[in-house]
Amino acid sequence: MLGDVGRDPEACVLSVIVVNWNTRDILRGCLQSVRDHLSEPASETIVIDNGSQDGSAEMVLADLPQVRLIRNAENLGFGPANNQGMAAASGEFFLLLNSDARLVDDTPARLVELMKRRPQVGVAGPRLVFEGGRLQASANRFPTLARLAFEELAFYRLLPRERSARLLLGGYWDHAEECEVDWLTGACLLVRKQVFEETGGFDASMFLYGEEVEWCHRIRERGWVVLFAPVGEVVHLGHATTQLFLGDAVRIDRCLLAADRLVARWEGPAAGVLAGCVRFVGALIKLLAFSLRRLRLGAGNDDHGSNVRRYARVVMAHYARRLAGKLPVAARR
Repeated sequence: MLGDVGRDPEACVLSVIVVNWNTRDILRGCLQSVRDHLSEPASETIVIDNGSQDGSAEMVLADLPQVRLIRNAENLGFGPANNQGMAAASGEFFLLLNSDARLVDDTPARLVELMKRRPQVGVAGPRLVFEGGRLQASANRFPTLARLAFEELAFYRLLPRERSARLLLGGYWDHAEECEVDWLTGACLLVRKQVFEETGGFDASMFLYGEEVEWCHRIRERGWVVLFAPVGEVVHLGHATTQLFLGDAVRIDRCLLAADRLVARWEGPAAGVLAGCVRFVGALIKLLAFSLRRLRLGAGNDDHGSNVRRYARVVMAHYARRLAGKLPVAARR
């Protein structure tokens, strides 16, 4: 039975690892979905609680005694907490599942079977969808200066749509077919234990956004395949946890900072600074384009209105950062 941690550790195939911080009710839904949809080969479920003060840990202890609970006194972050869980897990495979993700079927078991057949695959992930079924961008390419310029300055429009989608993945690709990718969204990742042992897991110096990008980069450097496998889907509420406590503007700023820092790490400090500039110019272009479309079609157009708000926040994230007199992103740790 799922969560029976008294079983022989050598019989454990899949360890489900969920990191939580102050999302008790969302966490309950996540863990109930694991209980409902995973039997064998799942053998244990581990929750790492990052110093929650909303009763999350108490809920797990009282209502889900089959779940193994690790409690931290403070919020260690997504990466270090997942590393804790993987170090304590006994499975051959680790399912890293966000607390705001929910299983709807046995998709993780299908991923396990796929990875058993293909030993070169180190990490695999399924389709991610919002509640209601709308597709999320879950398979991605690494942020490089050239790729950012290609996307943000709209050069991708010069290529056939299919070619651009293959080069960028993300929201440009329909996620209908299996594909070797650069990195997968961390909401639902199936990781081979050997990969964790070889790489040491997530970079503990990174906090909130970019952790899975950086880790997948090191995983691929060691020769492992990172695979998007549409064998099923997982519902992901999408930033539900960080949105509750950070707000949209701070979340966007942290996402952009993380991407620019990775460009700086991989291509040098100057590239990191240029990446931020390219993204800023691209956001200005998109803000102007969507604003004009909204004016032409009317203020009631929800799609263009949401895009205007989104790129206005992106522009302000960069602008406010520079007004505050902070150092260029590439010069900071």
